[in-house]
Amino acid sequence: MKLARTTLLSTCISALFSANPAAAQVPAPGAATATIPAITVTAQKRTELLQDVPISETVLTPETLDLLIITNVNALQAAVPNILFLNVGSSNTVTAYIRGIGTANAVFSQDPAIGLYVDDVYLTRSLGANRDFFDVERIEVLRGPQGTLYGSNSPAGAIKIVTVKPSLTKGFQFKGEVGYGKYNEREADVALNIPIVENRMAARLVVTSNKHDGYQKNLADGTDGAAIDDVSARLHVLANINDSWDVLVTGDTTRNRDIPTNGVSFLTTPAGGDAFNTPGFNKRDFFSEISHRYDNVDNHGITVNLHGRLPWGDFRSISAYRKLEEKLNQDVDATILNRFTAHQELDNKQFTQEFNLGGDLGPVNWLVGAYYIHEKNNFLWDVNFLQYLPTSVQAANGLLPNFQLFDQVKEGWAVFTQETWKVTDRLNLTGGVRWTHESKDFHVVGFRETAPVTEGTPPGTPLPGFDVRQEKSWSAPQWRVAADYALTPDALVFASAARGFRSGGFNGGARSLAEAVAPPFDPEFATTYELGAKTEWFQRRLRANATAFYTDYKDEQVAFLNTGGVFGTSTINAKIHGFEFELLARPIAGLTLMANLATLTGSTNSLATQFAPNPKYQYTLAADYTQPVGYGLVGFIGANYFHTARYEGSATHDPLRAVPAHSNLGARIGVGSDNGRWRFEVIGNNLENNYYPLFSFNIPPLMTQVRFPNEPLTVMARLTVNF
Repeated sequence: MKLARTTLLSTCISALFSANPAAAQVPAPGAATATIPAITVTAQKRTELLQDVPISETVLTPETLDLLIITNVNALQAAVPNILFLNVGSSNTVTAYIRGIGTANAVFSQDPAIGLYVDDVYLTRSLGANRDFFDVERIEVLRGPQGTLYGSNSPAGAIKIVTVKPSLTKGFQFKGEVGYGKYNEREADVALNIPIVENRMAARLVVTSNKHDGYQKNLADGTDGAAIDDVSARLHVLANINDSWDVLVTGDTTRNRDIPTNGVSFLTTPAGGDAFNTPGFNKRDFFSEISHRYDNVDNHGITVNLHGRLPWGDFRSISAYRKLEEKLNQDVDATILNRFTAHQELDNKQFTQEFNLGGDLGPVNWLVGAYYIHEKNNFLWDVNFLQYLPTSVQAANGLLPNFQLFDQVKEGWAVFTQETWKVTDRLNLTGGVRWTHESKDFHVVGFRETAPVTEGTPPGTPLPGFDVRQEKSWSAPQWRVAADYALTPDALVFASAARGFRSGGFNGGARSLAEAVAPPFDPEFATTYELGAKTEWFQRRLRANATAFYTDYKDEQVAFLNTGGVFGTSTINAKIHGFEFELLARPIAGLTLMANLATLTGSTNSLATQFAPNPKYQYTLAADYTQPVGYGLVGFIGANYFHTARYEGSATHDPLRAVPAHSNLGARIGVGSDNGRWRFEVIGNNLENNYYPLFSFNIPPLMTQVRFPNEPLTVMARLTVNF
């Protein structure tokens, strides 16, 4: 495997080309062009070319997703500079950082720092947000505060998933994929374009299924860990009401019945010490006294997107309702004794409404809008510690089992505007502002648990006085200013400054009355300054984009899990800076070379707390070659390599939680028809079979010292058909 890695590196470096997985497109089978296709984006809520937008943005097309073996949100780390995902056990949860800003604990009471959007609908919770990428048009990742157009709770950036919409003109279409791989992995996906009324109405139906057995074993009873059983469906219906108005109605549903990835305790060797460094120790297998571990998610939504072309601008209304239910039962300590178990259930409902109106007035492109959100969360937090001890010992040490029932209502609104003034044919100035108001009504009741359960609310009696209600509201402006200048038709330079805002909140993991009545934590603000360039060379055979940034981060909400298993936050100030470099090259027809490089450095005003997981550098290299082989067939082969430096796994510099430097090598090889009707390929990931922990807990009083492992080597054979 080292030879494969060396070959990939030398190929990319010797060619002196690399590419931006951001905007990379691999030629379709049979294509014989060496020109890099133009990419259109909607980062500024209007259709523009990627190379003309003064924003640090990575865009992934379906071809790029295939090359880099990216199938869902959590796999984006291999493609996007300065993005990092933590594995906290749940394959359904998105725990992400962009440029060192993110959220390690996906508790309901703290909003995510990265806005995740599916077809312009904001997903309020990172639980259940790990979306599948089958039948997507593109993925846009915007780095830096997105407070003007995308609202609060996006101080780190935004991830936009844009799905394929129905075609009114192409008639019936079918796309299907079936695959089988290691760990009995089975996937079956289908997408149908269905004409209803010629040139007036059409539907697109997408159904996906993905299952695999666990790549972990519970050594106590043989049950699996890290297994998935996921099914989802999406239906778009697009109708042209008349020549000026159209409406897109979307319904989607997801059902996940997974077994979570279990942390592996490094206290399980007979001699004690660090089991991860003991020869012969299987670093993915674990011990657990719990056989019924699960991570179940039901996620449903409906959206109405109304679009009208008016004489003086475009109007859009996006109305969306979503319901999320998540149930999780997990053994946190990963030993044969019940030292730390977590059982939680979340019921989340959200309604969002956005209106925006934009157009051109002479040299000024303008957009104004308004946004409303209403979110309700009901949360069961059932955590038990050291339950193998006698009841008298538990009582003497305050360890008798208890649970909490939380409910929180969030309501918010915002108004925003952004304008771009074309000063000259080469110079543009952009300015925008948004005013946001959010309020939260928080309520928690504590109970003494009278009998344990693994699903549903346990029986219990209310704890005296443990019935707490708090309310708080926050208001803040966000803004963005930018200037871009076209040095040549193929070279754009830009400078920008933007301010993002994340509202404050309450302790959604409070297990005592004192914790429940604690004051709310403050909102945070991130102000980022950027200098960037977007360039194309050699008649669009080479694309090179680069950005340098500096972030002034105020009152950062650092989430942690303390020795009592309680969620909490502390607020600090941080300074973060770095560099991002992305390239894409097509030196000859059929050959695509890609690369990116990112650096990240930060410091805080606290000696005890750092700003976030902070790898000093990350890079990706990739190559793909497509060549006709005769008989109406084309062959293709590709490989990708991702590497990250060591980074901290906690906010407290705990060396046992540090994540070591690690890499991942993926590859694919296959053959298909030259008209793109079918393709057969074999795909491999983690081909070096590297092991590394992705996240950890270290709570010595509870003997909870565990690390969550990465996925092992996997191989899959896949057939794709289109007609």
